[in-house]
Amino acid sequence: MILTSIYRAIFDRLKADTGTGGLYNGGSWKIVSGAYSVYGTPAAIVFPYLLVSVRLEQDHSLTADEFNATATFTVYDQVQDAVAGDFGTNISSVLDRLHGNAILQAGRIPTYGFHRHLLVLPTNGYTAVASNCYVRTYDATMIDEHTMQGTMTATFRVTALATNP
Repeated sequence: MILTSIYRAIFDRLKADTGTGGLYNGGSWKIVSGAYSVYGTPAAIVFPYLLVSVRLEQDHSLTADEFNATATFTVYDQVQDAVAGDFGTNISSVLDRLHGNAILQAGRIPTYGFHRHLLVLPTNGYTAVASNCYVRTYDATMIDEHTMQGTMTATFRVTALATNP
């Protein structure tokens, strides 16, 4: 299914952030305890952690299956880990890494993060390809008296051309 390929591409990008201060360095998660999809986790979750979900909205043509895709990245952390009056350095650090450094790079191609990143889908049965990701929204909120969250969305387009139009 194309959704599996999209999730795999997103998690591949997350795990490619291996630089100093990166999300995944030395073969393990660094500024989050883990990153999970909406499908669940294999172990107990420890704060701070990242949850990734993807929504596809059809925008098909006569010769291709096409989707406008929105990836939602939600970082959860404990309130007691934040400094009073501050949203939280853990959440801010993760959102900064998710956004990336495209604006600082020649050609605006990020070395980490999703803003302006060309999402590369793994081989899939649909011969689908994705476009560049663009960060669209940020949101920060308290869930309850113990938990806060920061959310970022990135949009991109997925196109699966017919092999015999």
